[in-house]
Amino acid sequence: MLLMCYDLFGEIPVTLPECLLWVEIVAPRIGPDPRRIARYIVDWNVPEKVREAKRRGVYNSITARDL
Repeated sequence: MLLMCYDLFGEIPVTLPECLLWVEIVAPRIGPDPRRIARYIVDWNVPEKVREAKRRGVYNSITARDL
């Protein structure tokens, strides 16, 4: 059973740290430049991608790191 975390308005919340982690994992070539990261987040609609990944239950597997 997949448990969802919805806010009071029925939406799946997405935080900035989650978006930054997504960019770090999915687009590592962006590098540490804050302007490039911000542009990537806006241009590629990262919050919606994170929200959809959470909805489908794959966010944790996508952002998992092998340490």
